[in-house]
Amino acid sequence: MMQCSPSMETVCADGRACLDVLGASSGVCYLGGNVPIGSTCAQAADCTRSGICASYGSPVRMTCVEGCNLDGTHPCVDGSACLPGGGFGFCTPPVH
Repeated sequence: MMQCSPSMETVCADGRACLDVLGASSGVCYLGGNVPIGSTCAQAADCTRSGICASYGSPVRMTCVEGCNLDGTHPCVDGSACLPGGGFGFCTPPVH
């Protein structure tokens, strides 16, 4: 697996999510799980390619959201703003 820096990027150059590895100084670029963007998730590895599992919405629930890099190197696909949250960047999730 390709390494990445979760403190610097949410999405790797190839579009995979950069996930923290507990006890390590770097992360790994993860291909993704099978939970689509906008659906409920339990952990980061659940979400599809470039998705991250984050607390979002009202009522707040764990939701797969599209990840983005705050420095603009991986913007939101739909052109929405890349928002900071919890040390990573995320795009405004779709409304259901």
